[in-house]
Amino acid sequence: MRKINLSAILACVFGLQIVVAVGATAILSFQSGRESVKEIAEQLRQEIAIQTEQKLKSYLDPAFRLTELNVRDYINGEINPNIPFKGAKSLHNQTILFPDLSFVYCASEEDAFIGVGWNPDQKLWTLLLSSQSTNFIRTNYIFDALGQPMQIASDSARAYYPRTRPWYKGAVAKQGQTWSDIYLGFADFHPNITASQPVFDSQGKIIGVCATDVILNVQFNSYLQKQKIGKTGIAFLMERSGNLIASSTLDKITEGKEGATKIIKAEQSSNIRIKKIGEFLASKASSIQNKISFETEINGELELLTVFPFQDVRGIDWLLIISVPQSDFTEKIDQNNRNTIALCLLAIVVAVFVSILTSRWIARPLKKLVAAAEKIKAGDLEQSIASTQITEIDMLSSVFNQMSDQLNESFNTLEKRVADRTQELSEANHKIAQLNDQLQENNLRMRAELEITARLQQAILPSPEELAAIPELEIASLMIPATEVGGDYFDVLYYHDRVVISIGDVTGHGLESGILAIMAQSITRTLAIAKEENICRVLDIINRTIFDNVQRMQSDKNLTFLLVTYCSGKLVVTGQHEHLIIMRSNGCLECIDTIDLGFIIGLEQNITDFIDREIIELDSGDGIVLYTDGITEAKNGKRQLYGLEKLCQVLQKHWHLTSEEIKQATIDDVHSHIGNHQIFDDITLLVIKRK
Repeated sequence: MRKINLSAILACVFGLQIVVAVGATAILSFQSGRESVKEIAEQLRQEIAIQTEQKLKSYLDPAFRLTELNVRDYINGEINPNIPFKGAKSLHNQTILFPDLSFVYCASEEDAFIGVGWNPDQKLWTLLLSSQSTNFIRTNYIFDALGQPMQIASDSARAYYPRTRPWYKGAVAKQGQTWSDIYLGFADFHPNITASQPVFDSQGKIIGVCATDVILNVQFNSYLQKQKIGKTGIAFLMERSGNLIASSTLDKITEGKEGATKIIKAEQSSNIRIKKIGEFLASKASSIQNKISFETEINGELELLTVFPFQDVRGIDWLLIISVPQSDFTEKIDQNNRNTIALCLLAIVVAVFVSILTSRWIARPLKKLVAAAEKIKAGDLEQSIASTQITEIDMLSSVFNQMSDQLNESFNTLEKRVADRTQELSEANHKIAQLNDQLQENNLRMRAELEITARLQQAILPSPEELAAIPELEIASLMIPATEVGGDYFDVLYYHDRVVISIGDVTGHGLESGILAIMAQSITRTLAIAKEENICRVLDIINRTIFDNVQRMQSDKNLTFLLVTYCSGKLVVTGQHEHLIIMRSNGCLECIDTIDLGFIIGLEQNITDFIDREIIELDSGDGIVLYTDGITEAKNGKRQLYGLEKLCQVLQKHWHLTSEEIKQATIDDVHSHIGNHQIFDDITLLVIKRK
């Protein structure tokens, strides 16, 4: 393999690091500047959009408040377009309160009209009336100092029929508050939008419509033109169809004269930037539902634009577009980037020159160390390196000299140390072997004890022949321990024409749990043979006996325990365990919570105050199901519990089958739920059905 000179490596490494660091700094600085520009531009557009949206709402919202007020006055009779001047003073007062609104009016189903609006030519509020008596020509009035109207002229030579206007038709069609589509004013041909609301009589019939006009391109244009959007940024408002509503530029948003006047689309604007943005958004406008930012190129310059939907449930669905050229922000950043690149190049040249000198200075004493090491390798241990001006290399030289001195001593003592270490390892291996033998012996003894206890636990369970011999009842049972010795227990005894059924769940697993289960079975069998028929007394005796044994064993084990006796169709139940499920022949089921029928066995010496019993009648085909929490708390791979509800569903579905088939169907469903997941608790199930 080709060798590389240390001086060359150091020079390349130092130089490369500096080049990478300076280059990365320059690139990151450039990118950071660009990102900062976009972030600042985005924040600027966001702030302007929020201010504009608030201004637009403050400009539009009073229209509906005023319209609602006029509808109420219309219903109360204070405004009536069919009666000349009825409501003129009220409308005049409202316009004084809301000077930003251009026109407030009401019309009737008879095409009568009354309204008060601002006359920009005379700079005063005027009243307009029209009805059948005026051949539907709107007559203009001014208000004197007392607020009384005085006729001055006709508003237009054209007849005015309110019911044909968009604001009237929209309110009737909506049957409620609505914004009209943007339309051109009847007299001034300015883009207008109207907040209108129908007036209903007491029978729910429309008798008229009240409305308030908002002239969009007057006040709102003025507001947008006052906004400072970067250096040359623009803002404009348009419908999703592309029609312009207002703009921060001085360019017109309508074209034509009088009856031929129409609102232009953004892509038809004389302003080249609005035109290009309109063309860019033409295919996207209908799908924009939330604020979204775009980058597009206009006349070779990157334009940063953000589109904000402005919507109102009463019919407004507009788009506010704010656009700022990137060059508004990048002029100084570009100059700084050029200066940064020049400084970086100078720094790289200086750094590479310095790194070459430094690498040579460092490599010279290292070469001396390498030569001395080669001599030691050849067997010449008498080597000494002179000190240098570099602290770390000087320390390395000193250590090298010490190592050279210690090598002789190490060679002389190495053999003895190896022998001593070998002896220590031999003794340690002997001790480990002894401990392994002892551990294996203990494991075998413990395994034998567990096997004996497990065999005893299985041996005391009732055999299928015993269960089949019990008259009146069809019984199927199953117990699956989670470990060698489980904590679950059950028994079925038949003595003196009485069936005694018991089930329990000892805390934990292992030897102590198994012994406690055997104790419970032995005491229950003894009392059954002794003909003790008081089931509550039986439970008390079992608890006292197990409590004393647990104390003697110095154990903390205890168990839930349920005792059931059956005789001639009657069940008597006592003890605290899982829910007792009662199944009826028709598939109906009942769940009895046993929490109030007993207490934990082995926890307290005297539990007589907690013991109670429940009597249940079983008809032919009825039965009960006993189980331990190993079923209901069985978990699948997603740690979901099997649960009591699922157990009940399986029992209802299969209750028409035999006890053995019901048991098997239930266990199959539990195993299907568990899947390949490990079983962590004992599973015990008894299905008891009256023949």
